[in-house]
Amino acid sequence: MDLHRIRDETWIREIDFHWEIDSTNTYALGLAEAPDAVLPLLVLAHRQQQGRGRGTNRWLSGEGALTFSVIIDTQDLEESRIPQVSLTTGLAICQAIERMSPQADLGLKWPNDVYLNDQKVAGILIEMPSTRPPRCIIGVGLNVNNQIHPDVKIPATSMHQIIGKTFDLTDVLIQCLDQLEQGLVSLRRESSKMVKLWREYDFLRGRRVQVDTYGETFIGTARGIDDFGALILETDNGLTTCIGGVVTQLP
Repeated sequence: MDLHRIRDETWIREIDFHWEIDSTNTYALGLAEAPDAVLPLLVLAHRQQQGRGRGTNRWLSGEGALTFSVIIDTQDLEESRIPQVSLTTGLAICQAIERMSPQADLGLKWPNDVYLNDQKVAGILIEMPSTRPPRCIIGVGLNVNNQIHPDVKIPATSMHQIIGKTFDLTDVLIQCLDQLEQGLVSLRRESSKMVKLWREYDFLRGRRVQVDTYGETFIGTARGIDDFGALILETDNGLTTCIGGVVTQLP
């Protein structure tokens, strides 16, 4: 990984690199507590041992995967848009992969996954530490050149397996950070533009799903993403919206 290029070619102001780490997000949570932290700050790992996903899920990845977390300042981001950071990050990953492989079949699986050829290629974990000023941690795990871990239970893949080439991890990371920066700028200024793009990449639309959210379970057909980034679900009792949760695709 070329840290000099990352510093020179992206919006990141500080890099904390580790050859091996339990979880970039867990480590970033500690860094975010420091009032004098230089932001945006990138926590980057060559290998992550105990990656975390949404809820109780784990992120399992091997050699050749890209695992990183970015700490950003959210003072100038409306509180109502914080839940939309996950979709904005997923969109950035889709667009970054497209720039490297324009023919790639990509989808944004609400609220925090990226799919390539109907298989999961990336996961996102957004966390908000209780800091003042407010900060947000954007965690990303992207399967690039790695083989899929044998314990992964859902259909998953890597960029290498689908696209058929070995990628330079520095190039991939720079593309992801570039698209993420643009996405966050748009989220702050033009939320309507982001909504249009979320819908364009919507992976779940028309699919039957189960959503476990805040102690409740909903089953129905996904009907899109609303203006606030919530999932629109058509159930037997009519339309409902989910602002967060764990989604399972059903037959």
